Amino acid sequence: MGPGNHHMSEAHSPGTKELLQVHQGAVTVVVAGQSVILDAGDAVAFPGDVAHTYANPGTEPARFSLAVFEPGVGSGHRPEVSDA
Repeated sequence: MGPGNHHMSEAHSPGTKELLQVHQGAVTVVVAGQSVILDAGDAVAFPGDVAHTYANPGTEPARFSLAVFEPGVGSGHRPEVSDA
C-alpha cells in the first residue's frame, strides 16, 4: 500500500473474520470506530462484518498479508489435511 493510501471496506456477511499482518512499514486499521496502528511484525484479528478501513500513515510503502474468513464462501468443503 502506497504512502498515504487507504482502503475502505463495507461490512462483509455476518460471522466474517479478518487477520492482517504487517510485513513492512505501518498500517492503521479502523474497525467500528476503533483505531490501531500496526508496525512491521504486528498482527491483528478483527470482525469483518462491520465497516473497516486500512491506511498507510507513513511516508514509505507498507506491505501486509490479509486473510478474510467469510462463512459460506467457496465452492465446497475440503477436508483437513492429515499427516497420514
